[in-house]
This record gives sequence, C-alpha cells and structure tokens, in this order.
Amino acid sequence: MTAGEDLVSVIIPTRNRSERLLLAVNSVQDQTYRHLEIIIVDDASCDDTPSLASAMAREDPRLVIVRNEEATGAARARNQGIAASHGSFVAFLDDDDVWLRRKLGDQMAFLQARSDVGLVCCQYELVDPRGRVREHRGPIDVSYSDLLWCNFLGGASVVVARRDSLPEHPVWDPNLVFGEDWDMFVRCASRGRIGVLDEILVSYAAHSGPRLTTSGRRAEDLARFVAKHAPSMSPSCLEYHQARAQIARASSRFKIFLGLGLLAKASPGVRRALALESINGRIGRLTRDPGRSLRHLHTHIRHLAGIDQVGTIGAGG
Repeated sequence: MTAGEDLVSVIIPTRNRSERLLLAVNSVQDQTYRHLEIIIVDDASCDDTPSLASAMAREDPRLVIVRNEEATGAARARNQGIAASHGSFVAFLDDDDVWLRRKLGDQMAFLQARSDVGLVCCQYELVDPRGRVREHRGPIDVSYSDLLWCNFLGGASVVVARRDSLPEHPVWDPNLVFGEDWDMFVRCASRGRIGVLDEILVSYAAHSGPRLTTSGRRAEDLARFVAKHAPSMSPSCLEYHQARAQIARASSRFKIFLGLGLLAKASPGVRRALALESINGRIGRLTRDPGRSLRHLHTHIRHLAGIDQVGTIGAGG
C-alpha cells in the first residue's frame, strides 16, 4: 500500500450467480489499487454462493460477507453494503460485471487530483454471448441538468464516489427496480460535480442468467423517476419524457406509428431529440458503436439548454 492511499469500500450485491461472483471478486482483488475492502451482500442466494463467499473471505481478510435470509433487491443490498463499509470512498460492482486492473487506480487518481468532483465514472465495454466486444463511449462532460434527461453514465459498476458526496439515505432508492442507478447519479450530481474518465475500465457481459434488476417494471419506474425529479426538469425535458413514456407503453407493432405521431406533435427541440436518439441508435447498432445515440442526444440537449433551461440546476451543472 502506498502512503496516503484512501480506503475504498467495494460493494458487491449478489444472488444465485456464484460463478460470475467469483470472476467479479477476482477482478477487484487484481486491482493495481490495493487499499480496499470488499463487502459482498448475499441477497438470500440458494445456490453455492454462501459457501463460495465464505471460502473467499477465509483467504482474503479484506472480504466482509453480509447475508440476507430473504431477498431484498439490488438497491437495498447496496445500501446494506454501504452501512457495513468503512472507506472514505465507495465503489460498486454488480456480480456479473468485471473491472479492468487499472479501474480503481485511475479513478482514485482522478478524485485525489480533483477535490471538486464527488463521483467519477468511466467508459465500458459490452461483451455479447459469442464473445464479441463493443466499446461503449458516452459523453464525458455530464452535468446535473444533462442527467435529468438521460442516464449518460451507465450502471453501478462504473462508479467510485466520495462517501460524503453520496445522496442522503437511502443512497439507492428501494422503490425503483429499474433506473435506481440513474436516480442515484442524479442525486449525487445535485450535490457536486460528476467526472467521467474517457477510458474503458469495466466489462459488461450479456448473458441469459438471472439478474439483480429486472426490466419488467421499466415503464412504471421511469414514470416514478420523472415524478420524483420533475420539479428540476425543463419544459423540454418533461415533454421528452412524456413522449418516451407513451412510446414505451405502446405495443411493438404500433410503436413506429405512435413515434411518427409524436414527432409530428412535439415541439421542434423535442422532435429533434427523439429523432436523433432513434436514428443514431440504429446507426450505432450497425456500426458497433452503442454510445453513438447518447453522444448525439447529449450534444442536442446542451443546445436546448440555452433555449429553455429552467433556473433549478445542481452544483454539478
């Protein structure tokens, strides 16, 4: 350990994915940044996760195991991990993701050099079931007002945050099954600046196994997110979310017709946002550039911000 290194608490919620958990934990143990503790929150696993976690903890004194007898969900599990941790910095890793070796070291160097930044994220790669890798590169200058439009940052696994920059309890909203990471980012950004390293430091694997977060409540939770943050949203931002919600509720066979109808009725700025998102999403899939849509949407909403941005904007803006 280098003199002056800060303790980083790595929170890993897990449920019934012992093989993937082993890979995730190994990627943390292999970090170039060594001053860390690993909090594994076993959310009532009924496979061999408990025995595997206990075996890893016997071999590595930095591991702490929190065990739930009944499943509570990813948000509550992460909150339990935070409560059991001791570091002045907190990082999150989902049990089906892995970190590249430089991940913590590069992000901690950034945070130690930038006292004005409360949370730092990074770029990431997507690995499909056939082993093909796509780099996901989103925008790198992301503010509070940007995040009210869209989660430009990614999932929990890209994050390292100062403990005192995390939102008020609960850090992760247990009422959100889908979008709890987006909500946490927005609330963090209202308290301080957000940094994004333009480096690929996390690997997300696509798979068909069980997941910590289900998409079954997507439309419901997006509506809950918008209601929660609506007072800080600009008129264009609210209109954009309302249009997206209508499209999400439509059956797949009618989505294209509904989308065209909404484009015709929307204000010019929102019409362009919806069109840019759709067109660049398709181009991104064809060119293996999954972050293309987010980059173009981000550029456009920055233009809109100069037209109708409301006064309420966080310290990260």
